[in-house]
Amino acid sequence: MLLLAEMMLLLLGSFCRGEFSAQIDMEGVRGYISMNISSQTITANLSGACTHVKISIHEFPVFYGASQDPCHTRTIGPSQYQLSLNASSQGSFKIKQWPLGQSVVVEACGHLSCTNLHDTSGPLQIWHATFHSFVVGHLYFLKVMEQDPIIVLTDLAQLQETPESHASLFFANSCDTRVNQSLGNFTVGNRTWSLRSRKELMPTTVMPFVLLEFQSKIICVKLKPLRSKKALAHFSMHGVSGHLLFMQNSPFHPTELELKLGNLKSLFGHYSIHSLPVLAHRGPGQNLCNQNGTGDIWNPLGVNRNTSSYPKQSGSGHNLWQMGDLSGRHGSFQGYEEISTNLIDWNLPLYGNNSIVGRSVVLSKTDGIEWVCSTIRQEGDIVVATASFRKGAVGRVVFRQPLEDSDHDLSILVELSSVSGQMSNGHNWHVHEFPLQLESDSCASVGAHFNPHNVSTGGNYKYECKYMNPLLCELGDYAGRHTPITLACPYPTRYLFTDSYSSITGPTSILGKALVIHGPDGAAYRLACANIIPQHPIEGKTGPWFGSGDAQGMLTASQISDLDPTTVNITFHELKNRSGGYHIHQLPVISGSMDPCSNSLIKGHFNPFGVNVSTSPPAGNGTDDEYEMGDISGRRGLLMGKDHLVTQFTDTNFPLSGTHSILGRSLVIHYTNGSRMQCANFLPDLKSGGDYVRAQANFNGTISGSISLSQVIYPDGGSSDTIILVDLLSTPGNANKSTNLQWYLPSEATGMEFYNPYEIPVQMNHTQGEKMCGSLNPLHCKVGDLTSKHGTISAGNRNLLTDINLPLTGDFTVIGKSLVLKPDTLEPVSAKILPDVPLFTLYSPTVTPFNRTAFCKTVSTALKVPTWKIILISKSQGRNETCYQVTFFIIGFNDKIAVASLVSPGSLGFFPNSSSCQPVSQLSGAYRTSAFSGIGYFIVVLFLLRILHF
Repeated sequence: MLLLAEMMLLLLGSFCRGEFSAQIDMEGVRGYISMNISSQTITANLSGACTHVKISIHEFPVFYGASQDPCHTRTIGPSQYQLSLNASSQGSFKIKQWPLGQSVVVEACGHLSCTNLHDTSGPLQIWHATFHSFVVGHLYFLKVMEQDPIIVLTDLAQLQETPESHASLFFANSCDTRVNQSLGNFTVGNRTWSLRSRKELMPTTVMPFVLLEFQSKIICVKLKPLRSKKALAHFSMHGVSGHLLFMQNSPFHPTELELKLGNLKSLFGHYSIHSLPVLAHRGPGQNLCNQNGTGDIWNPLGVNRNTSSYPKQSGSGHNLWQMGDLSGRHGSFQGYEEISTNLIDWNLPLYGNNSIVGRSVVLSKTDGIEWVCSTIRQEGDIVVATASFRKGAVGRVVFRQPLEDSDHDLSILVELSSVSGQMSNGHNWHVHEFPLQLESDSCASVGAHFNPHNVSTGGNYKYECKYMNPLLCELGDYAGRHTPITLACPYPTRYLFTDSYSSITGPTSILGKALVIHGPDGAAYRLACANIIPQHPIEGKTGPWFGSGDAQGMLTASQISDLDPTTVNITFHELKNRSGGYHIHQLPVISGSMDPCSNSLIKGHFNPFGVNVSTSPPAGNGTDDEYEMGDISGRRGLLMGKDHLVTQFTDTNFPLSGTHSILGRSLVIHYTNGSRMQCANFLPDLKSGGDYVRAQANFNGTISGSISLSQVIYPDGGSSDTIILVDLLSTPGNANKSTNLQWYLPSEATGMEFYNPYEIPVQMNHTQGEKMCGSLNPLHCKVGDLTSKHGTISAGNRNLLTDINLPLTGDFTVIGKSLVLKPDTLEPVSAKILPDVPLFTLYSPTVTPFNRTAFCKTVSTALKVPTWKIILISKSQGRNETCYQVTFFIIGFNDKIAVASLVSPGSLGFFPNSSSCQPVSQLSGAYRTSAFSGIGYFIVVLFLLRILHF
């Protein structure tokens, strides 16, 4: 009784503060409802409604955009009190509960509309926790002012088919503390039907942890503030510039939109949100904004726009339109030249499964043709991980999450295609417990589904784990929590999912585990698998300057992935008012050359999409795509009249990865008359802790010169694209015979077939009757088929190419293999691809099976070098069946004496070296030494096999 009296006094004190209000736009009802606490009156100011309306207050809030039926009592709870009013009138009520977190339902003309009540005295504070154990569900704490009661909302279920029960909740400062504060009892549903509860607590300090006690068992979870979200779609395409900013304070608030667009040329017709992010630009004339690039209009609630009930004009209620149909709800702005406006939307969530974050905004012309588009990116730092598939299925799955909190929604982009040449449906996909230790490992080695919360998979799991019951799914079961996927060809099937339960940070991170794609039509066998590894930002910077000028400074750039714009930082000094334009040129500078910046050496501006310069706007006046890719000063303005320039900008036409990457090329600053003042190479930056792997194939004969390869490799297994520099000459008299060279890496097995470590079959696109392998589908090519990926090359024509499917490290490195050039009328010539550090060969007694990981660990320990820098390029039978010959190199390691010391007694075991495994031959370019005592090596390897679980 005392507690009740205290609560009533508290409420009476709070009543004096003012009002709660609810804005509504749903089912044809628009306007405001306000609730005055001190006078206990409700005022309706509604339009579009019938003369009389019924208003009811419900105990739970609406989650905007989360449900097809948001006003159902299953979602917002039963009515607390009701009253009938005219559409614009006032009525009285007797308060039963503090209104914070409650919702209002308006019944008008037989339709239900609903919205949330908000305290007008200040911003709403929300804390959130999720339970994953013998009880599953969500917990929210809501509060505005310090003197207000705290509202507790729960939605809980037990993982048993037993009647509903109760659990006790407590605040705690840590999971180990014995001191806690009781929050009362809350209803818990059963496995198939969760139940909601609501309580009002006396004002108190929100502690960092919550304990849940149920049937003598306790769960402890961390309570985290639920932060507001902002997401931005930035436009710079076809002359149109501007942005669309989305802001949502919580799932209980509507979304605010800020729309600013310019230079629409009176062509603008409609705008909408589509289901997928915008594709990376891959070729001239590509329409990035059509359905292939951005998917359908986002419609997760399944609204059918082809029915007679679909609205014909804006203002008919936000829930009646497809979620992505912005023009439908807000009007089309058709014919506008510029737009600057702010809007409110009740059906556009930035939280949960239906979130628009990571999808795209598409502007269409008045004739309906998709015109301009941009991906909606959440503001703030993000962490990215990728599972790259090369065998069984090809493509990638990209995971993106805000860096600040592992409880933020995880965005999952699936881009996968079939290697069979035929479409297949119903592929389940899951995160599994363990990573592949080697690329060549079987998918059977990655264990069972990742299930850190020990969700039971017996009984009716197959039917209970689904979109509407995500907490009944194993954490790694994406097929159950979302949907099985389809594999198409030749271009990948694309999906974007928002997952609120798995994370790439925190204690249940999926990083370092394997993602498995299972067989079609629900088949259990494992078709393809790949490790989930961090994706390092791609970074580049200019090196030393060459040329006649005195300019100093550098240009640096960073790109999270090929789906993101590039952030460019420029610091130029000592320009001395002599500079004009600055551009990326096609080729790198050759150090030591007489005229390093000349056209004969580095060629002209990099322009892979064939932009016609004569149609480009004046410098600094157009959008990113209206200029050559290399024309930085075209997009950002000239250097004329400047002594220095310090600036930062984002650029959507400055890729640091993929076929059209600018990395490995050069930056040129021109004089005001257009001549070349200075130049510098623009190279990958190693800020993220990686290291360069460099290799070269040197030719001497009818064709001479080199083909150089470089790649950045990271300790966690990540790697960059491979940059290829072709620099070949032909002997006098053979120049005409050394053009259009076919080039390839032959298979070791036959010397004729292309090197094909990922077992890619010869695939035909059955719908078009042509090979799927090509420059636009390099993952459908065999690794060694360089001609299909890049076209022919010619001696005397320097060229720089980027290959996303040419590994220099790992099990399938191309280093140590031959590169063949095949002229039309001359004999093929070949050269071995060798690293820029020595190759070493060790001879050891045969251990069956040979274990690459254990071998690298042994060498790592002996030489005190990181294991990830040791790259095996071959393992073969040596002098006889009792010996192995193992050839390897160590990234950045040139110490031949240290490797030679491995033959010393005790270096790899405490036994003398075995004389039965001595080298009998030497290979050109490789440094050789014999090592490993027979018994000593065997003991070391067995020990490592044990500790590494092999």
